[in-house]
Amino acid sequence: MSGLQTGLAFMLALSMVAPLSARDADPLADQVSTAAAPGVQRAVCDAAVITGKVRYVSLSGNDATADGSLARPYRTLSRVAEVVQANESIVVRGGTYLEPNEVQFRVPGVTLRSFPGEWAVIDRSSNTDQNSGVNFYVGADDGVLTCIEVIGGFYVVSTETKWDWGDPNDRAGVSRIRIEHARLHGSYADVIKIKPNSDDILIRHNEIFDSGVGQPVDDCNAEGIDNVNGDRTQVAYNHIHDTCSTGVYLKGGATDGVIEYNLIERTGAAGILLGFDTSPEYFDLTVNPDYYENIRGIARYNLIRETGWAGIGFYASKDAQAYNNTILDAANQYHSPLYFGLSYQDWDDKAGRPPNLNPSFLRNVISQSSAVTTDPPLVDIRYSLDFGGMSALTGKPIMSDNCYDRQAGAAGFRDQRTGGGEPWVGNLAAWQTHIGGDARSHDVDLQLDASFQPQNPLCAGRGHLWNSATYTIAASANPVQGGTVSGGGVYPAGVTATLRATPSTGWTFTNWTQNAQVVSTSAQYAFTVQANRTLVAGFAPRRYSLSVSKAGPGTVTSKPAGIDCGTQCQASFNHGTSVTLTPVPAAGASFAGWKGACTNTTGPCVVRMTAKTTVTATFTGNSSVDLLVTGISLNPVSPSAKGTFTARVTVKNQGTLGADGGYLDLWSNQSTAQSCGAMSESWAAIGRLEAGQSKTLTIRFRAGRAGTKTFRAFVDSWCETPESREGNNQLRKTYTVK
Repeated sequence: MSGLQTGLAFMLALSMVAPLSARDADPLADQVSTAAAPGVQRAVCDAAVITGKVRYVSLSGNDATADGSLARPYRTLSRVAEVVQANESIVVRGGTYLEPNEVQFRVPGVTLRSFPGEWAVIDRSSNTDQNSGVNFYVGADDGVLTCIEVIGGFYVVSTETKWDWGDPNDRAGVSRIRIEHARLHGSYADVIKIKPNSDDILIRHNEIFDSGVGQPVDDCNAEGIDNVNGDRTQVAYNHIHDTCSTGVYLKGGATDGVIEYNLIERTGAAGILLGFDTSPEYFDLTVNPDYYENIRGIARYNLIRETGWAGIGFYASKDAQAYNNTILDAANQYHSPLYFGLSYQDWDDKAGRPPNLNPSFLRNVISQSSAVTTDPPLVDIRYSLDFGGMSALTGKPIMSDNCYDRQAGAAGFRDQRTGGGEPWVGNLAAWQTHIGGDARSHDVDLQLDASFQPQNPLCAGRGHLWNSATYTIAASANPVQGGTVSGGGVYPAGVTATLRATPSTGWTFTNWTQNAQVVSTSAQYAFTVQANRTLVAGFAPRRYSLSVSKAGPGTVTSKPAGIDCGTQCQASFNHGTSVTLTPVPAAGASFAGWKGACTNTTGPCVVRMTAKTTVTATFTGNSSVDLLVTGISLNPVSPSAKGTFTARVTVKNQGTLGADGGYLDLWSNQSTAQSCGAMSESWAAIGRLEAGQSKTLTIRFRAGRAGTKTFRAFVDSWCETPESREGNNQLRKTYTVK
């Protein structure tokens, strides 16, 4: 750990090549170089080109006669803030402006900055009330504070909100504020205060320091950046140092915030907290009914050193992540370098105080030198008997690929969740067994170089990696309703990325593809990062069989098509498909009802396919035997007088039960319908006909005299076989004898 000061100087001169994440997309990004060390980039400020409507401020100006031109500038910032119009710029000439009043913006799109090549200082250190140095009031959305220095104020910079104005249907906060390339310091409370519902705030390339001026050092509340319930905050490339309390925290239900590429050092309290402790009235219970302090927050690629409390802490967080951070000599007073803490939320009975859920701590470096006299464990999970027992973590943390180095001896780990008994304590090997994780992590001499990157090969690719190439791994689901994916993000070159695909209910994972080519058929896909990649997890709906059985004379059909029972009584359908089954009774029969997945007794049934399903349809009728003559053919068609011909007659049982077909009575010339027991010209025994069976009989006849005649065939059961329909059991055919 020797050489930290010289190493710090070297590190501040490093060039950073890693891009901001996709979450940091910004329409003004072309004006900002992200390839630089944390802190203000004066070269960017000096090279700026001012466009659009501009109002100038100068120490030689006069508020009474000013029109905002270079020739007639304003004298005070508070006055120009009163008259500036939407989407205008305020450009301040070099020098220090002692401002007795808060500089407050109330219209959208205003930019405040120094004149290119000069440096302006707004000094509000004489402030004695709770006004800020610069305040973005409700309605001042899309404002920009850049390339300028602000000193003093209760807060140096603050955003305003309607949260506590009394209208529960309108609690908007000013949003989309950009603060960059600014030196901000000397506040009584927080340097930057982000109030509830102030969303999409970008804080980039600033120097933020010296909070808590006028407060007792051992009892202060003055963060570098304090975000209470502001979503999608981006804190990147800042140098945050010498704060009276925490460097930066995102709490109060703050969602999807990213803290990355920052140098955070010499903080009175913690370095970075994902969550902390918020009064219950500031939570949005519509989207966060469980009072989580931080949701999906990310801390990555940060160098954090010499903190009074935790280097990185998780408090009442949900799905928060900390990866590729370097934590040096943290927790000099309380906590541990990595700390899972408890959120009391004002000890209010109605508050939630949830434990951390699914926190991730991956590819980080923690190093403690002998200068840390408190000698805490490197990782600690808190527990308290308050409120009948409070745990700082549900289940096990998600940890792997970390490196630990405690110069005084072996790295120590502690889990206080023992119900009030002695906490669990162990070394790294015991910790890995205890949590069933932290795989591929090491307790070794890191061999840190001048930029605080480990040179020990076991720890390659871990820690802040500012001067290492990084790549973006994009992961998505197709179709989106088929499931979820995790593991995408920005990774250093050479590390292992693991993507996970989780199918939704009723869906199944198929494969990972890149450029429509299958790269893995495993839902968990691990690979070495060597380039940008765009990967798609494919999902397919599960298919379930629908089986229909029927009793009695009738059929069942389906919509969508697939079931036609009769003949096709089983088909498969996608999960969630609603299948309508329609019963169709046979002639003379009726539908009696459903069994199985359908229970109604009349009409169609709708089955929603979520599993293998069976259905029974029952039909009833007077008889299940139905004998009929289906066809007559003569050969020759027109026989010669006094000659002979043959008749082919087809008989069918279209009922549902087999029966003895009786006799086929035949007449070569009989126009009158016959009944059972009639005397025929000729006859043939039919024999037994099963349900659906047909039989063709051939009989020879004499043609007789010339003329037009009627051939008749009659199925005659001598009235011993009751049928559902007696009128279809005979057929006639007209023919001519030549």
